[in-house]
Amino acid sequence: MQSSVMSNLRVLRGIFVKDLKYATRNPGRFLLLFILPYLLTVMVGAMGRFMGGAKYIANFASNTGTTNVFEYQVLGASMWIISWVTIDRIGSTLREERINGTLEQSYLAPINRFLMLAGMALVQFITTGVVFVSVVALSIFLQGGGAGFGLVQAFSMLLLAMIPLFGISFIFAGVVVRFKEPQGFVSIANLVFSILMGVYYPISVLPHWAQVASRFLPQTYALDSMRKILLSNASLASLSGNFEILLAMAVVYPLIGYTIFKLYLDHARVNGDLSKF
Repeated sequence: MQSSVMSNLRVLRGIFVKDLKYATRNPGRFLLLFILPYLLTVMVGAMGRFMGGAKYIANFASNTGTTNVFEYQVLGASMWIISWVTIDRIGSTLREERINGTLEQSYLAPINRFLMLAGMALVQFITTGVVFVSVVALSIFLQGGGAGFGLVQAFSMLLLAMIPLFGISFIFAGVVVRFKEPQGFVSIANLVFSILMGVYYPISVLPHWAQVASRFLPQTYALDSMRKILLSNASLASLSGNFEILLAMAVVYPLIGYTIFKLYLDHARVNGDLSKF
Protein backbone atom coordinates (compact mmCIF):
# COMPACT_ATOMS: atom_id res chain seq x y z
CA MET A 1 0.00 0.00 0.00
CA GLN A 2 2.74 2.44 1.00
CA SER A 3 4.75 1.48 -2.09
CA SER A 4 1.73 2.19 -4.31
CA VAL A 5 1.19 5.61 -2.69
CA MET A 6 4.85 6.56 -3.10
CA SER A 7 4.80 5.39 -6.72
CA ASN A 8 1.76 7.55 -7.45
CA LEU A 9 3.39 10.53 -5.75
CA ARG A 10 6.50 10.11 -7.91
CA VAL A 11 4.33 9.97 -11.04
CA LEU A 12 2.41 13.06 -9.90
CA ARG A 13 5.64 14.92 -9.22
CA GLY A 14 7.01 14.04 -12.66
CA ILE A 15 3.85 15.23 -14.43
CA PHE A 16 3.79 18.38 -12.31
CA VAL A 17 7.42 19.25 -13.09
CA LYS A 18 6.94 18.61 -16.81
CA ASP A 19 3.78 20.74 -17.06
CA LEU A 20 5.31 23.48 -14.92
CA LYS A 21 8.18 23.70 -17.41
CA TYR A 22 5.64 23.95 -20.23
CA ALA A 23 3.75 26.70 -18.39
CA THR A 24 6.84 28.80 -17.53
CA ARG A 25 8.84 28.54 -20.73
CA ASN A 26 7.21 31.68 -22.15
CA PRO A 27 7.82 34.63 -19.76
CA GLY A 28 5.97 37.01 -22.05
CA ARG A 29 2.79 35.03 -21.54
CA PHE A 30 3.04 35.49 -17.77
CA LEU A 31 3.63 39.21 -18.20
CA LEU A 32 0.47 39.39 -20.30
CA LEU A 33 -1.52 37.64 -17.56
CA PHE A 34 -0.46 40.33 -15.08
CA ILE A 35 -1.17 43.23 -17.42
CA LEU A 36 -4.39 42.04 -19.07
CA PRO A 37 -6.74 42.52 -16.07
CA TYR A 38 -5.64 46.16 -15.81
CA LEU A 39 -5.95 46.75 -19.55
CA LEU A 40 -9.47 45.32 -19.61
CA THR A 41 -10.46 47.31 -16.53
CA VAL A 42 -9.15 50.60 -17.95
CA MET A 43 -10.89 49.95 -21.27
CA VAL A 44 -14.27 49.10 -19.72
CA GLY A 45 -13.95 51.91 -17.17
CA ALA A 46 -13.26 54.42 -19.95
CA MET A 47 -16.34 53.24 -21.85
CA GLY A 48 -18.44 53.50 -18.69
CA ARG A 49 -17.21 57.03 -18.02
CA PHE A 50 -17.89 58.04 -21.64
CA MET A 51 -21.40 56.56 -21.70
CA GLY A 52 -22.41 57.47 -18.14
CA GLY A 53 -20.93 60.93 -17.96
CA ALA A 54 -20.64 62.66 -14.60
CA LYS A 55 -23.08 60.24 -12.96
CA TYR A 56 -21.33 57.05 -13.99
CA ILE A 57 -19.98 56.33 -10.48
CA ALA A 58 -23.38 56.93 -8.90
CA ASN A 59 -25.01 54.68 -11.48
CA PHE A 60 -22.37 52.03 -10.88
CA ALA A 61 -22.87 52.20 -7.11
CA SER A 62 -26.65 51.87 -7.44
CA ASN A 63 -26.18 48.51 -9.19
CA THR A 64 -23.15 47.13 -7.33
CA GLY A 65 -23.32 48.71 -3.88
CA THR A 66 -19.79 50.15 -4.12
CA THR A 67 -18.15 53.21 -5.60
CA ASN A 68 -14.80 51.42 -5.97
CA VAL A 69 -15.11 50.86 -9.71
CA PHE A 70 -11.45 49.98 -10.22
CA GLU A 71 -11.20 47.22 -7.60
CA TYR A 72 -14.61 45.77 -8.51
CA GLN A 73 -13.65 45.40 -12.13
CA VAL A 74 -10.07 44.22 -11.50
CA LEU A 75 -11.48 41.38 -9.38
CA GLY A 76 -13.87 40.45 -12.18
CA ALA A 77 -11.18 40.62 -14.86
CA SER A 78 -8.76 38.57 -12.74
CA MET A 79 -11.34 35.85 -12.16
CA TRP A 80 -12.13 35.75 -15.86
CA ILE A 81 -8.45 35.50 -16.84
CA ILE A 82 -7.90 32.73 -14.30
CA SER A 83 -10.88 30.78 -15.71
CA TRP A 84 -9.65 31.26 -19.25
CA VAL A 85 -6.07 30.21 -18.47
CA THR A 86 -7.15 27.15 -16.48
CA ILE A 87 -9.38 25.71 -19.19
CA ASP A 88 -7.15 26.74 -22.09
CA ARG A 89 -3.94 25.46 -20.50
CA ILE A 90 -5.23 21.99 -19.68
CA GLY A 91 -6.63 21.61 -23.19
CA SER A 92 -3.54 23.11 -24.84
CA THR A 93 -1.18 20.83 -22.92
CA LEU A 94 -2.96 17.76 -24.28
CA ARG A 95 -2.97 19.30 -27.76
CA GLU A 96 0.78 19.97 -27.59
CA GLU A 97 1.41 16.39 -26.56
CA ARG A 98 -0.70 15.24 -29.49
CA ILE A 99 1.31 17.44 -31.88
CA ASN A 100 4.61 16.23 -30.40
CA GLY A 101 3.52 12.61 -30.71
CA THR A 102 3.78 11.89 -26.97
CA LEU A 103 0.09 11.70 -26.06
CA GLU A 104 -0.29 8.06 -27.08
CA GLN A 105 2.79 7.01 -25.09
CA SER A 106 1.59 8.95 -22.05
CA TYR A 107 -1.77 7.23 -22.01
CA LEU A 108 -0.27 3.81 -22.66
CA ALA A 109 1.98 4.19 -19.62
CA PRO A 110 0.98 1.97 -16.65
CA ILE A 111 -0.21 4.86 -14.47
CA ASN A 112 -3.52 6.16 -13.21
CA ARG A 113 -4.94 8.46 -15.89
CA PHE A 114 -6.31 10.79 -13.23
CA LEU A 115 -2.76 11.63 -12.18
CA MET A 116 -2.14 13.31 -15.54
CA LEU A 117 -5.07 15.66 -15.02
CA ALA A 118 -4.16 16.16 -11.35
CA GLY A 119 -0.62 17.18 -12.28
CA MET A 120 -1.93 19.77 -14.72
CA ALA A 121 -4.37 21.02 -12.07
CA LEU A 122 -1.57 21.48 -9.52
CA VAL A 123 0.35 23.64 -12.00
CA GLN A 124 -2.74 25.81 -12.42
CA PHE A 125 -3.00 26.16 -8.63
CA ILE A 126 0.51 27.65 -8.65
CA THR A 127 0.04 29.99 -11.61
CA THR A 128 -3.43 31.03 -10.42
CA GLY A 129 -2.09 31.91 -6.99
CA VAL A 130 0.71 34.02 -8.43
CA VAL A 131 -1.61 35.90 -10.80
CA PHE A 132 -4.33 36.51 -8.22
CA VAL A 133 -2.11 37.62 -5.38
CA SER A 134 0.04 39.82 -7.62
CA VAL A 135 -2.78 41.53 -9.50
CA VAL A 136 -5.30 41.91 -6.68
CA ALA A 137 -2.76 42.80 -3.99
CA LEU A 138 -1.25 45.45 -6.27
CA SER A 139 -4.68 46.89 -7.05
CA ILE A 140 -5.45 47.12 -3.31
CA PHE A 141 -2.12 48.86 -2.76
CA LEU A 142 -2.85 51.32 -5.58
CA GLN A 143 -6.19 52.12 -3.95
CA GLY A 144 -4.47 52.81 -0.64
CA GLY A 145 -6.04 49.83 1.13
CA GLY A 146 -4.56 47.46 3.66
CA ALA A 147 -6.85 44.43 3.52
CA GLY A 148 -4.19 41.81 4.23
CA PHE A 149 -6.44 39.36 6.06
CA GLY A 150 -9.23 40.05 3.58
CA LEU A 151 -6.90 39.08 0.76
CA VAL A 152 -6.18 35.76 2.49
CA GLN A 153 -9.92 35.08 2.88
CA ALA A 154 -10.61 36.00 -0.74
CA PHE A 155 -7.78 33.78 -1.92
CA SER A 156 -9.16 30.84 0.07
CA MET A 157 -12.51 31.21 -1.71
CA LEU A 158 -10.71 31.31 -5.04
CA LEU A 159 -8.79 28.11 -4.26
CA LEU A 160 -12.02 26.35 -3.31
CA ALA A 161 -13.65 27.51 -6.56
CA MET A 162 -10.69 26.21 -8.56
CA ILE A 163 -11.57 22.60 -7.68
CA PRO A 164 -14.94 22.56 -9.52
CA LEU A 165 -13.36 24.67 -12.26
CA PHE A 166 -10.88 21.85 -12.77
CA GLY A 167 -13.86 19.55 -13.16
CA ILE A 168 -15.08 21.74 -16.02
CA SER A 169 -11.55 21.69 -17.44
CA PHE A 170 -11.53 17.89 -17.41
CA ILE A 171 -14.52 17.98 -19.76
CA PHE A 172 -12.52 20.16 -22.15
CA ALA A 173 -9.62 17.74 -21.84
CA GLY A 174 -11.97 15.04 -23.06
CA VAL A 175 -13.05 17.29 -25.93
CA VAL A 176 -9.39 17.62 -26.97
CA VAL A 177 -8.95 13.84 -26.95
CA ARG A 178 -12.15 13.36 -28.97
CA PHE A 179 -12.15 16.28 -31.41
CA LYS A 180 -8.42 17.20 -31.37
CA GLU A 181 -8.91 20.99 -31.63
CA PRO A 182 -9.85 22.78 -28.37
CA GLN A 183 -9.72 26.43 -29.38
CA GLY A 184 -13.28 26.73 -30.66
CA PHE A 185 -14.73 25.17 -27.52
CA VAL A 186 -12.47 27.23 -25.25
CA SER A 187 -13.48 30.46 -27.02
CA ILE A 188 -17.17 29.65 -26.57
CA ALA A 189 -16.61 28.79 -22.90
CA ASN A 190 -14.76 32.07 -22.29
CA LEU A 191 -17.57 34.03 -23.92
CA VAL A 192 -20.15 32.27 -21.76
CA PHE A 193 -18.05 32.86 -18.64
CA SER A 194 -17.61 36.55 -19.40
CA ILE A 195 -21.37 37.00 -19.74
CA LEU A 196 -22.68 34.82 -16.92
CA MET A 197 -20.17 35.23 -14.08
CA GLY A 198 -20.56 39.02 -13.84
CA VAL A 199 -17.06 40.16 -14.76
CA TYR A 200 -17.92 43.86 -14.90
CA TYR A 201 -21.45 43.93 -13.50
CA PRO A 202 -23.57 42.09 -10.90
CA ILE A 203 -25.50 39.12 -12.24
CA SER A 204 -28.70 40.75 -10.95
CA VAL A 205 -28.79 42.87 -14.14
CA LEU A 206 -28.95 39.75 -16.32
CA PRO A 207 -32.22 38.20 -17.56
CA HIS A 208 -33.72 35.60 -15.23
CA TRP A 209 -32.66 32.64 -17.37
CA ALA A 210 -29.08 33.93 -17.44
CA GLN A 211 -29.07 34.39 -13.66
CA VAL A 212 -30.18 30.77 -13.25
CA ALA A 213 -27.45 29.59 -15.65
CA SER A 214 -24.81 31.63 -13.81
CA ARG A 215 -25.58 29.72 -10.61
CA PHE A 216 -24.03 26.61 -12.15
CA LEU A 217 -20.63 28.33 -12.47
CA PRO A 218 -18.29 28.18 -9.47
CA GLN A 219 -16.71 31.46 -10.59
CA THR A 220 -20.00 33.24 -9.86
CA TYR A 221 -19.89 32.37 -6.16
CA ALA A 222 -16.14 32.93 -5.84
CA LEU A 223 -16.27 36.35 -7.47
CA ASP A 224 -19.28 37.43 -5.41
CA SER A 225 -17.50 36.32 -2.22
CA MET A 226 -14.22 38.02 -3.09
CA ARG A 227 -15.97 41.30 -3.86
CA LYS A 228 -17.91 41.23 -0.60
CA ILE A 229 -14.76 40.39 1.39
CA LEU A 230 -12.49 43.00 -0.18
CA LEU A 231 -15.00 45.77 -0.91
CA SER A 232 -17.57 45.39 1.87
CA ASN A 233 -15.36 43.89 4.62
CA ALA A 234 -17.54 40.77 4.83
CA SER A 235 -16.22 37.73 6.68
CA LEU A 236 -16.12 34.11 5.56
CA ALA A 237 -18.69 33.27 8.23
CA SER A 238 -21.19 35.64 6.63
CA LEU A 239 -20.61 33.93 3.27
CA SER A 240 -21.32 30.41 4.48
CA GLY A 241 -23.94 29.93 1.76
CA ASN A 242 -21.45 30.53 -1.02
CA PHE A 243 -18.87 28.38 0.77
CA GLU A 244 -21.25 25.42 1.09
CA ILE A 245 -22.27 25.63 -2.58
CA LEU A 246 -18.63 25.75 -3.70
CA LEU A 247 -17.83 22.83 -1.41
CA ALA A 248 -20.62 20.77 -2.99
CA MET A 249 -19.42 21.72 -6.48
CA ALA A 250 -15.86 20.77 -5.49
CA VAL A 251 -17.10 17.23 -4.87
CA VAL A 252 -19.52 16.83 -7.78
CA TYR A 253 -17.90 18.69 -10.69
CA PRO A 254 -14.53 16.84 -10.72
CA LEU A 255 -16.37 13.49 -10.64
CA ILE A 256 -18.55 14.50 -13.58
CA GLY A 257 -15.61 16.00 -15.48
CA TYR A 258 -13.37 12.97 -15.02
CA THR A 259 -16.19 10.57 -15.95
CA ILE A 260 -16.76 12.43 -19.23
CA PHE A 261 -13.01 12.60 -19.87
CA LYS A 262 -12.65 8.84 -19.30
CA LEU A 263 -15.53 8.11 -21.69
CA TYR A 264 -13.81 10.09 -24.45
CA LEU A 265 -10.48 8.45 -23.59
CA ASP A 266 -11.98 4.95 -23.83
CA HIS A 267 -13.55 5.89 -27.16
CA ALA A 268 -10.16 7.12 -28.42
CA ARG A 269 -8.49 3.90 -27.37
CA VAL A 270 -11.01 1.76 -29.24
CA ASN A 271 -10.80 3.87 -32.40
CA GLY A 272 -7.05 4.55 -32.33
CA ASP A 273 -7.54 8.33 -32.06
CA LEU A 274 -4.72 8.80 -29.56
CA SER A 275 -2.15 8.43 -32.33
CA LYS A 276 -3.89 10.85 -34.68
CA PHE A 277 -3.86 14.61 -34.92
